[in-house]
Amino acid sequence: MTYTYAATGATTDLSKVRRRISDTDSANPIFTDEEINGFFASEGNYDGSTNWKRAAAMALETMATSEAYVQKVMRLMDIQTNGAAVAASLRADAVLLRTQSDIEEANLGGQFDWAEQVGDDFGARERLLNQALRGLV
Repeated sequence: MTYTYAATGATTDLSKVRRRISDTDSANPIFTDEEINGFFASEGNYDGSTNWKRAAAMALETMATSEAYVQKVMRLMDIQTNGAAVAASLRADAVLLRTQSDIEEANLGGQFDWAEQVGDDFGARERLLNQALRGLV
């Protein structure tokens, strides 16, 4: 069980995940390197590349469902915990990371495209005009 985190420069994907999920205390790590590498493997892209935001989202979802991190709603004297709110916050953060990752991947291209269809002569002339306006002709 290894733990790797570079606080300065955090250029590796593993360090980016740890920084994003606040797993930066080597004395009390939340996940081992092997577990985070498992998140990378589970959240890999179709081309075999990895995405640290998706791996971080999976780590946050795992934390949200873990009994060790999410306590029940409890009140003891003046201390109160609300595990449901913590879990909801972690899951919302995971959704945000997945959304950011989706947008970044869509901006790279290949995710979504438009196809104009022409059904008659008028549509063909309109398509040619639109292409000219876009500078494609």
